[in-house]
Amino acid sequence: MDLDSHKLQAFSEAYAELESTLSGLNVLVETYFADVPAEAFQTLTSLKGVTAYGFDLVRGTKTLELIKSGFPAGKYLFAGVVDGRNIWANDLAASLSVLQGLEGVVGKDNLVVSTSCSLLHTAVDLVNENKLNDEIKSWLAFAAQKVVELNALAKALAGQKDEGFFSANAAAQASRKSSPRVTNEAVQKAAAALKGSDHRRATNVSARLDVQQKKLNLPILPTTTIGSFPQSIELMRVRHEYKAKEISEEEYVASIKEEINKVVKLQEELDIDVLVHGEPEVSFTMPNGSKAMSPGFELQIPPIPCPPPLRDSPPYGAN
Repeated sequence: MDLDSHKLQAFSEAYAELESTLSGLNVLVETYFADVPAEAFQTLTSLKGVTAYGFDLVRGTKTLELIKSGFPAGKYLFAGVVDGRNIWANDLAASLSVLQGLEGVVGKDNLVVSTSCSLLHTAVDLVNENKLNDEIKSWLAFAAQKVVELNALAKALAGQKDEGFFSANAAAQASRKSSPRVTNEAVQKAAAALKGSDHRRATNVSARLDVQQKKLNLPILPTTTIGSFPQSIELMRVRHEYKAKEISEEEYVASIKEEINKVVKLQEELDIDVLVHGEPEVSFTMPNGSKAMSPGFELQIPPIPCPPPLRDSPPYGAN
């Protein structure tokens, strides 16, 4: 809803055309992922025939203040206090405090405890993660656990607070804030030292395009591929054999290079403008990259033994 005034006007006019078809329906208007600007909030809450409004109150801290300063009487508020976009457990005490404050604004009977957005953005159920470290697991909540959190918050609002559940949650929140698994002083200092210029390139895009065009001489609409090439049964067999130490590192590297040659040749035959190497070694990326960036990543499978990088030798350089 971060729209200019004329777009908000067009939205209102479009809704007015639909309004006559909404008779007898309970209409819920939902926004998520960000704050709702004041003008958009006013537009939304002025719509006729709306039964309820849902707002993301995780990333919408300014929206929370707008609700407190003027929410339409008699309407339901779906208060999105449980984050639907990540895998972290909710801070139940903080969320309950927000909800209790909203009760005085919209009325106890008109307040609905909700997620900030759909739960499709997170994993399904933490119960299946049986190899995670116990401390880390206590910090997490997947979709199934977020539903439990919603229920716990709703019951707490109704005077049926599960003190044990809330206490365990508070302990997990404190653990996550202080744990050396996530508190890295060196990283914090490096982040604090960043300047605005560190987030921008030294040259503008037009200058970079000029250099690129002089070097590559690409057509106006160059063709390329996105993502990895499909991995063949043969490649997966070779990777399995290397992991099982049935073939040497040299044999594995030779197989990878052979696969790269195949996909490069295919792209040349198809007259692709910008070639890629196909990422035949891609299964090594996550486990070994995560290990290199530790602490900060938790692996449930051991890293696969990884040969030296191939990017310094052909055919990578040719790409």
